[in-house]
Amino acid sequence: CNSIEEPQLVDDCYEIANYGNLIWFQQYVDAGNVNINAKLTTNIVANENLLDSSGNVQGTPKYNWIPIGMVYSKESDSYNGVFDGAGYSISGLYANGTGESWGFFSQVYKCTIKNLSIVDSYFGGENCSYVGTFIGSNVSNSSVENCYSNATTVGKYYCCGIAGETKGTVSNCLYNGKIKGTMNSNAIASDRYNEGTITNCYYNENCGLSSSRA
Repeated sequence: CNSIEEPQLVDDCYEIANYGNLIWFQQYVDAGNVNINAKLTTNIVANENLLDSSGNVQGTPKYNWIPIGMVYSKESDSYNGVFDGAGYSISGLYANGTGESWGFFSQVYKCTIKNLSIVDSYFGGENCSYVGTFIGSNVSNSSVENCYSNATTVGKYYCCGIAGETKGTVSNCLYNGKIKGTMNSNAIASDRYNEGTITNCYYNENCGLSSSRA
C-alpha cells in the first residue's frame, strides 16, 4: 500500500507499517512536528529492484523520496526524535537531486536512528554535498546505531556511506554499498577534522572509499 495514510500511534510512537505511512511521517515532520518518535513494524518497500549489481539505478523509479528535514534551513530546527527500525529494512528509496544534505534524513538535531537497514536505495547526485544513507548532515549530538546499508550515495563533497557529516555518534554500523564521492568523502562518515565519534563500524573495501576510523 503506497497511499499516504497516518500510522497508528502506540505509546507515543508512530508505528510505520507501509510506504504510505513512511511518506506521512516525512510530511508530518517537515510540517514542524520534529519531536515525534517512530518505529517500523515490518519491512518497507518503495521501488522494487532499484539498483543493479553495480549499484546503478535501473530504469525510471516510480517513487521519489524527499529526505526528512530538507525543508529546514537550520539543523537545530530539524528532527530530534527516535526512529527505531526494530530490526526491519527500508528498500528502494530513491532521492536524487542537487544541493545539500541528502539521505533518509536530510539533517537532524539530537535524534537517534537505530536498528535499521536501508537497502537497494540511492541518495544524492553529481552536484550534491553532504550525502549519506541515514543522515546528510548533523551538527549536534545525534546518533546512528546498529544500522546497515548497501545503498549507493553520490555527491561532490562529504559523500559517505552512513552519514555525510556528523558531530554526533555512529556506532555498530556496517556499510556495504557504493560511494561515488570525491572531496572529504569517506566510507562511513567524513574523516575530515575527525568530527564526531565512530565506534565499531565496518565497511566493504569494494564500496569505493575507505575510512581511517572504521
